Amino acid sequence: MRTVAIPIRNTQKVEVFVEKHADYFELWIVGLVKERRMVLSHHLTRGDLETHLEYARPEDLIWRDAERSEIPTEKHQNAIEMEETISRGVFRDGGVGTHIDSIAFITKDRKALLSAQKLLLGRWTDGTLTFDLKPEHKLSWL
Repeated sequence: MRTVAIPIRNTQKVEVFVEKHADYFELWIVGLVKERRMVLSHHLTRGDLETHLEYARPEDLIWRDAERSEIPTEKHQNAIEMEETISRGVFRDGGVGTHIDSIAFITKDRKALLSAQKLLLGRWTDGTLTFDLKPEHKLSWL
């Protein structure tokens, strides 16, 4: 089994656990919900996420060996419902977003979100594209 931690929403992260079987992978997504670490999603896929999952830069994701005991026993209702697809032999394939869409179940820290929004306001450029982040979620680019 292999795992990787993916940073999301300020200081939070989701953990992806992947176990390779003969011709498919079993996938668990773990995150914090109301300050409790739990399984958000558990399903089968044919996609090799360790090979294809990328973040901003390839070196941002560091996979490591893991034990099944690192996966929490507490499960979100979404994971419980998805496990029914495992017993029926259904595979969830598609882009990376189809596997980690359960991030939506992670509680958003409103105070941290508002603070981050204020810090991001202003003009940003990479030398080619320039965009302005303005109050009230307004965006303009050149």
